[in-house]
Amino acid sequence: IRSFEESGVLENVALFLSLADDPSIERLITPRTALTLAEHLAFNEDMHVLVIMTDMTNYCESLREISTIRGEIPSRKGYPGYLYSDLAEHVL
Repeated sequence: IRSFEESGVLENVALFLSLADDPSIERLITPRTALTLAEHLAFNEDMHVLVIMTDMTNYCESLREISTIRGEIPSRKGYPGYLYSDLAEHVL
């Protein structure tokens, strides 16, 4: 954030931050919320948008936790069977 402030572009930045110790549901919602805003700005406001998502491990761990709570049958390493299709939704 400091580098955004120093370069004077902070007023053009929307930052969505989710940490590993945040609740699982929050870690699931954060990437979806960020992409929703990005789509709105790009398609409705005709703005150029750059989305950077790092460490999707937290997202995957949250998906595993939520699917376990819901009683879904896990696949490899305890992750839900739809993990890869769910991740693919975030890269398109």
